[in-house]
Amino acid sequence: MPDITKFEAAMQRYAALAEAGQGDTREAGQALNEAFDHAPAWFIEGAKRRLAEAGLKVPEPCGLDSAGRPVYAVTDIAAAMGVELASVVGFMDGLGIEPATMATRVQ
Repeated sequence: MPDITKFEAAMQRYAALAEAGQGDTREAGQALNEAFDHAPAWFIEGAKRRLAEAGLKVPEPCGLDSAGRPVYAVTDIAAAMGVELASVVGFMDGLGIEPATMATRVQ
């Protein structure tokens, strides 16, 4: 559920880490994940637009979580990005993001 205060706090934590050259750390990944978890619709739509502009598409959700947010399968994300499943899982693991805790509730 969107919460602008939590969204802004998480984005500030992520920005500070990125500015310090730590944008690819677990802590940064967790801050970004938290930001997406509380992001307003305009931010999510903007992220989707940027992905589309980069030639990437957001797969169709495979369901909704208990809060009504879309759930995406990791296999669908890998297919949409044109990469191996292990790459997506490895990327998430490298940032310390468990698939079940992602803002998109990836499963």
